[in-house]
Amino acid sequence: MAETTATYALGVFCQLVNPYISGVDHHKKGFMKDFFDAVLEDDGLRNPLPQHHRNRKPGKTTITTGVWSGINDTDLTRFYNGRKKIPAWKAAEFYQRLDISKVERLCCDISIDALADFQKELIKANIRVTDISELPSATGKWLLSILQANAGGRDILVDGISFQPKFDIFENLPLASQRQIAPWALFGPLEGLSNSTG
Repeated sequence: MAETTATYALGVFCQLVNPYISGVDHHKKGFMKDFFDAVLEDDGLRNPLPQHHRNRKPGKTTITTGVWSGINDTDLTRFYNGRKKIPAWKAAEFYQRLDISKVERLCCDISIDALADFQKELIKANIRVTDISELPSATGKWLLSILQANAGGRDILVDGISFQPKFDIFENLPLASQRQIAPWALFGPLEGLSNSTG
């Protein structure tokens, strides 16, 4: 893949994955519509448009239906080219609705030939991939990190943000109230160990 001239991370992501995704339009606007329609959960829990969008009449090129509703149609090309950052309110909606398993399914045909290009970009997001079988999962995490940063009004490429994935095993633990919990207590008893001292 040739070097991308994208400024924002979403543009790098889209330009890199576009050639490897089957079943989507590969033209810029079409790809943006098809890809995000395919990877977002359609749960009907869309965030309402920001107040200033609700109070104004939609422009001639404002998208009124689908996952990109409220966005100017001409901005889809700018997002794809990495010339414009997705607005925080739309990124927050996408971040909440992203189904990483759908991203993984779309990216399962990425070939070994693409691994070097993907590795280079993933490392910028603090995601390391050494095996081609890890690539679909890493691609989903990369998109999640982009949307998470954009939802906060930032960009992982422009702002140099490293993505730190969360691990479910440590969530919802009462660590604040029980500071003396032994690390092995999180995983239950270990086989072959006894309580006797000799």
